[in-house]
Amino acid sequence: MEKYIISINDVFEFKKDDVMWIELYIRLAIDTKNISFQGELLGWSNDKQKYIEFDKSEYTQLPKEQYDKIDSFYKTKLAQYLEHINNTIKTQEELTKFISLLKYPNIKYHHKLINSFGYERLDKFVRGYLKIYPILDVKTLKIVPNEVNGWYGDDIEVSSDLTDNDFVLIEDLYDGYEEIDVEEFFKRVKEREEKPVCCQTIDIDIML
Repeated sequence: MEKYIISINDVFEFKKDDVMWIELYIRLAIDTKNISFQGELLGWSNDKQKYIEFDKSEYTQLPKEQYDKIDSFYKTKLAQYLEHINNTIKTQEELTKFISLLKYPNIKYHHKLINSFGYERLDKFVRGYLKIYPILDVKTLKIVPNEVNGWYGDDIEVSSDLTDNDFVLIEDLYDGYEEIDVEEFFKRVKEREEKPVCCQTIDIDIML
């Protein structure tokens, strides 16, 4: 069985003006020989710093009524998604194409990131250093592109929404808010990869 992680980024509405940002994951297991799919819902554990079963995740700390609604809704969506892919992916060619999408998710970069880093350099860095998972749109039950606007990790923040020009703002927050350029960014990332300055994991700001 081959296993992959799929991300769910969603806004859940309990009622009007009462919404919550939801970040969940699906651990998808694929039987490549028989072309069948199984999956389980995961949440994040701050204590363990890893993905764990949804019913043991941080969401269990919510009021019971809220937790039950989230639990029911997203487990239903997972069941619908598994039914969908089990019914639509039937040939090895279709399976190969689907697995390729899981391994190499589509990414849509903010134009300021491309202007600042260059597409090839940006794409190589993002896929090599940042956590990139395919994203499931629970409304359409389709995998949709990641929209990458910036990221934060190893005390360096890359922002596309803090400038008035067509380039990103890169700030090193380790010792104040020091603005640095792209070449200095890569230099410091390499240095901190060898000798980390903090315990944070480089992660990505993904917007749907």
